[in-house]
Parts: sequence; C-alpha cells; structure tokens
Amino acid sequence: MPHPTKYLLPCECGQAIVVEIGQAGQMVTCKCGRAQEVPTMRGIRALAPAVEENDKLAANERPAWSAVQGAMFGAGVLAMVVAGAFAVFYAWRASQIEVPPPPDEAAAFSKYLETAPIDELYQDYVRFRDEGLGQKQPPYHVLAAQAKKFYQQRAVICLVLAGIGVLLTGGAFVMRPKHRPPR
Repeated sequence: MPHPTKYLLPCECGQAIVVEIGQAGQMVTCKCGRAQEVPTMRGIRALAPAVEENDKLAANERPAWSAVQGAMFGAGVLAMVVAGAFAVFYAWRASQIEVPPPPDEAAAFSKYLETAPIDELYQDYVRFRDEGLGQKQPPYHVLAAQAKKFYQQRAVICLVLAGIGVLLTGGAFVMRPKHRPPR
C-alpha cells in the first residue's frame, strides 16, 4: 500500500484538520477558528492518515502504463521520427529534380542536317553503318520524370508510416491502463 500523503491533525474542538507533509512547521486554522501548528515531518507521520482524502488522491492518479502501452508508444515515436526524416529527405530530393520539357527532336535533327559540314555527316553515316545505332536510351526528360516520381512515391510511403507512428503513439495514451495490484 502506498504511503499516505495527507494526515489528520486533531484540534481541541474535536475536529481534525487535513494536513500534508509540505505544511510541516506551519500554522493552520481549524473550522472552529483555532490556529494550530503543524508538527515536524516526523511528527506528521505519527498522526492518523486521512484515509478519505488519500483514497480520493489514489482514485485520481493515473495508473502506470502496461508493457504493451510502453511498446506502442516507443514504436510510434520511432516510426514518426525515422519515417518523418525519410519523408523529408525524399521530398527534398524530389524537389531538386527539374524535369525539362521534351525537346523537339525532329526539328533539332533537321537543323543539324542543314548546318553540319558534309564530311561530318559522312563520318556519322560510316560510324552508324559500322557500329549501329546502339541500344535505345530514354531521353533525359523521361529519366528525370521517372526519378522525380520515384522520390515522390517514397515520400508518400514514409508519410503514411509516420502517420501510423502517430496512431500508435496516440493509441498508447488512449488504451485503458491496467491497474497495479496493491503491494
């Protein structure tokens, strides 16, 4: 059983004044109007406990968290911090990628054909004839758009995980705590 925190100081009128240890050595007034000096801390502990007042205090105290609540709270905070940090990183990374508009490749090629010297065009022809065009690569604007989408998706996933962390943390507070048995 926990130690009482409130005690009954008897008055000459027959009533009792409820006092706490923090009032040791102070003067208190009874309902009858008489002033009484509260004894020292050791003296207060010799007084009868104020059972009714102590029961009210015990009823208002929130019981300790269970292991499940503690685990939920810890996992929730961890998820919020880690997933939140990754969400910020991915969102920042996506914002750094600029997706240029697709170039007009046909116009650029026509301009090259019109302005390039004939011997350079012939060298290009021989190289393509001997080596081939090679494997087709996606244009830069497509690669940039794919990278930006990748980082945006990861940021959303991390935000959802951080939200789950918020729910776990809140759930730890909402869960009914188990009452500890008296010792």
